[in-house]
Amino acid sequence: MSINPDTITFNHEEIAHCLPDKEYMKDNPVRATLYHKTPGWARIVRRLFWHTDMKREGIEVRQCAWWNEGFGYNGAWDPSRCTLVKTDDVKTTCECSEFGAMAVVIEMSEKFSVNDKCFIEEIIKYIGIGVSCLLLIVYSIISMTNKHVWDMFHVVRTHCCITWVTGICLHVVTDLSSIRKDSHINLLIGTV
Repeated sequence: MSINPDTITFNHEEIAHCLPDKEYMKDNPVRATLYHKTPGWARIVRRLFWHTDMKREGIEVRQCAWWNEGFGYNGAWDPSRCTLVKTDDVKTTCECSEFGAMAVVIEMSEKFSVNDKCFIEEIIKYIGIGVSCLLLIVYSIISMTNKHVWDMFHVVRTHCCITWVTGICLHVVTDLSSIRKDSHINLLIGTV
């Protein structure tokens, strides 16, 4: 750690004993409350029914950081020794076990729109899904009805095929635009 000397005498010895004890700083970090220049909620903050008003743009995550002069060539904001105690739309409280400049670093996201609908790819996808489901159902029916093919491994394969067909059907259901727009139904189908 570099020490700035006294500007008049340029004596390092007078201030050499003023360095903080790193072990003491681990148990007693510096706490600071920093007010935001642009107020707003971070998406990482969970509230009751947090997904109902979730926007896909704005502040994603807030992190506390301190300026680490030894990071890289010129120094950088380092979140490794800092913890976020509390955050809201106006201020963030941080605790850092290092002395130095403290800041709140935010990750931002912007709204994007994707227009990647290709009619031929959609047809090929659904033909492949249909053929897969048909073959899996045929295998399951043959395994369940034929008494000569009935053994333990065919039962396991049959259950696997039925589960796979169910998953493929749920995948097709989630491709519907009405399901994608409603976050509650989308969450329900995703957990099944």
